[in-house]
Amino acid sequence: MNYARKLLRGVHVCGLYAVVEVLLRTRRLPEVCSALGVALGAEPSTPAVAGLAPTTAHRVSRALRGARLVGARWPWRGTCLRQSLVAGRLLRDLSPALVMGVRRDETGALTAHAWLVVDGCSLDVESPHYAVLDVG
Repeated sequence: MNYARKLLRGVHVCGLYAVVEVLLRTRRLPEVCSALGVALGAEPSTPAVAGLAPTTAHRVSRALRGARLVGARWPWRGTCLRQSLVAGRLLRDLSPALVMGVRRDETGALTAHAWLVVDGCSLDVESPHYAVLDVG
């Protein structure tokens, strides 16, 4: 990918973060997901992207990498929820589902996490460590 295309893609992802930020602050999560073309639900998934076709896996990897790179520099915290919603919008033609879960960390504190599932495959390697919440 040449420099101009990378720059344009970065601007697009930044714009999506802005849209997601406004939606999260003004709408309920089911409405946010609907507006972005991401299903909201708890479905069983196999860990990792290994179950996806190679071309799909490459595309998913690019979308996740772009969402992570911009999210790491996002001034209002590029949380896993925001990253998942941005990546979900980029992958909307693959019918991604947003899944949320909880677990206890090393100190016993409850932590939450959000990730995407495409074709029954979790796009997050940490997802097996979380108990899935039924948020739909």
